[in-house]
Amino acid sequence: GVPPMGYCCSPFTLAVLIRGYVNFLRDMRRRPTFAHRLLGFLSAEVVVPWIEKIGEATQASVVVMSDAWASQPNMTVEMVREFCLPYIEKVIRATSTPQRTVMDAGSWGESTVKDPREVLDIKMDMMLPGNRFKAMRPFFLLVWNEDYEKIGIPSVRSYADEKQVCLMLNLRPDLLEEGPPQALADTVRKVILEGAGKGRFTFLINLVPVRAPVENVHAAVAAAKQFGRYPISADPEVPPFRPPEFLPFDAWVQKQGLPV
Repeated sequence: GVPPMGYCCSPFTLAVLIRGYVNFLRDMRRRPTFAHRLLGFLSAEVVVPWIEKIGEATQASVVVMSDAWASQPNMTVEMVREFCLPYIEKVIRATSTPQRTVMDAGSWGESTVKDPREVLDIKMDMMLPGNRFKAMRPFFLLVWNEDYEKIGIPSVRSYADEKQVCLMLNLRPDLLEEGPPQALADTVRKVILEGAGKGRFTFLINLVPVRAPVENVHAAVAAAKQFGRYPISADPEVPPFRPPEFLPFDAWVQKQGLPV
């Protein structure tokens, strides 16, 4: 009963995939008119129709464009603002409706520049354009562990509070494979303590390694539920974490009556 979330490639990253990273860098420098024509074509003739098709087929309430190549240090901030953001805005304005939010949330790189706010500002600019029904749209600032572990969670928490948006932080994926459950729980609690603030926070468990032990995944989810309840407690004497009990997968499938 919950509308799905759709994903697609952004115009800029799609151009890099088509032309190749080095070739498209050369295009932007030596043939900027061609680069803009390609981005305009991909926006209007590929990405916009594809998002419409996603909405038609799935009734998705949110469609997220991924823009991994529009990240520092792959691109300078100036490059992203000239060759990426204008086309994201075109797509968002063409496809967002009161029932569907379209945004771009797939970039990173705060730790690679002198002023992390430059990258945080770009992320906000990737998300804010769109329909006028602001109350219907989720706004979040996603900062990956590669960056927040270097620049510190308090700085991005402060920025999210300033912009009045939800801060989203992920759990470092390799921890899910390494474990053990108690170490996972300790890390989950630390991220929540520093990132949750007084509200507007999402804890993301993503890119689960294929070899991650099942008990580690269950432990991460259980720790998020235990330590992620407001008001967030910094009391060192909180009840100790206890790894949850769970059905083995085969037993769960049998209980659900699913075909094997």
